[in-house]
Amino acid sequence: MCEDPIQICAAEFERHVDNLVAAHQRGLIYVTSPIFSGALSINDIPKLKILVCNALRAQAWFSRHGPACLQPLPLSDLERIEMFLSDSLPLYLLARYSISLQGRDYGFLGHPLFYDYCRE
Repeated sequence: MCEDPIQICAAEFERHVDNLVAAHQRGLIYVTSPIFSGALSINDIPKLKILVCNALRAQAWFSRHGPACLQPLPLSDLERIEMFLSDSLPLYLLARYSISLQGRDYGFLGHPLFYDYCRE
């Protein structure tokens, strides 16, 4: 039976970050993840692991419940900035929707669907 690709990706990310932490033990490490890239305190790693897993699940959920023409759900600030700079209203709304999900730590189950969010 095939494993869930989101779980595999999240597990690989966790192993990678654990190796970085083990190599440095304290201070800051440079992390590249789907939601954040930059220097991060080792103390913040557990929170980042949870957020990455939540974000990947939200992106998979959005691929099934969001508009087909606006895929994939952007997870990083860089992706959203590019959408804000475009002249496209749908991309602008998608970026705002992504920020709203991020504000809930990517907890999509209690969040309105994209269509309902855009009507509010």
